[in-house]
Amino acid sequence: MRLTVTDKERQDGSLATTLVIEGPVTIRQVDELKVVLVATLTEAESVRLDLSGVTATDPAFLQLLVSARLTAARSGRELTVMPTPSEAYAQGVVAAGFHSVGACRQDVQEKE
Repeated sequence: MRLTVTDKERQDGSLATTLVIEGPVTIRQVDELKVVLVATLTEAESVRLDLSGVTATDPAFLQLLVSARLTAARSGRELTVMPTPSEAYAQGVVAAGFHSVGACRQDVQEKE
């Protein structure tokens, strides 16, 4: 897994961050990704995930993503997936049954 973080200050002075995730994101990578997500959500008001380069997923990644979205919402922050996730991500969402889970459902619908 390769992570690239890009910060951009908004006109209102808040920080918006884009996190580009490439390669496989499975149980082997979720600990590393969790550390980055927690740090990013602590610093930025808005975090966008670019999953267009994700090549494989599993339920551990999807659970982390759902948890991160809930945590962000509870703290008044925003965590979204950019509207061009990879086919591997979309297939992983459906295969793991996450297509019926709120935001994951939205990610897959936007892909169709």
